[in-house]
Amino acid sequence: MHMTDEPDSRPAVELRLHGYPALHVGARPVTLTLKHGLALLARLADTRGRLARSAAATLLWPDADGTLARTRLRRLLHELNRRCGVPLVGGDADTLWLEGDTVRLQCDWTQARRVACSALRGEPVGAEQAAPLLHRNAHRVLDGFALASDAFDDWLDDTRREHAALVARALQRLALRWLDDGDPAAAATAAERVIQLDPCTEPAHASLIAARAALGDAAGVESAYIECADTLRRELGIRPSTALERAYADAVARAAAPAAHTCSALLARVMSPHGCEPTRHASVPAAMPHRMPLPTLP
Repeated sequence: MHMTDEPDSRPAVELRLHGYPALHVGARPVTLTLKHGLALLARLADTRGRLARSAAATLLWPDADGTLARTRLRRLLHELNRRCGVPLVGGDADTLWLEGDTVRLQCDWTQARRVACSALRGEPVGAEQAAPLLHRNAHRVLDGFALASDAFDDWLDDTRREHAALVARALQRLALRWLDDGDPAAAATAAERVIQLDPCTEPAHASLIAARAALGDAAGVESAYIECADTLRRELGIRPSTALERAYADAVARAAAPAAHTCSALLARVMSPHGCEPTRHASVPAAMPHRMPLPTLP
């Protein structure tokens, strides 16, 4: 007998955390009277598992004594689930978690992070699959949101920095991979996003120059090089590296006949291991680290 999959009848819940946090159940926006509810949802989304009630209470109300903080947390959970109309946050005597069995939960931040980690693990990621990572706000976490809690603010500052670095690393990795796979248009898009995040990183400029050369876009090659040179001069007071200069000269010649040369060959001049690999110049502190630890996904 032919079997068909039954439709998923669980209510859809969308948690938007790139910008100011927003929550929707189906098409209905859920308004939470306390910012602590939004903060708790964000922290649970980051946990990727269970969070101790004591840790949640301390994070949200660091100045309250333990008993009062846990009482406030219990009331917050009741109010949050009541306003959602679905059991979004589950818990037992000691821990809390976001329900995945009773609702279909979708979160923009965790989607972007999942794609980034897949890219950094070397898993196949196409341009369509990478859409959450290519979004203009993919590097942001709770943009414009703050809570009167030093503990929460410290967590949020660390999370924002680590996530922005993760997104930049993943996009640069995808730009190189898509060049090798023969998709220079997607590679150019990824490289442009990295440059938006960290304008002084030469590898991203090199990837963009190579991608535009592969597209046969001589004007685009020229524009990418000029942008790189102007940015380095303005921000750091230096010229592009010798490796990038050579790669640019090669790209100018090859842009007229991109099919005659592979993207890998073009990038070999830029990413050479012989002492000329372009890096973000160390004379000025980086806006974001480029070698953050890779998060472990469940």
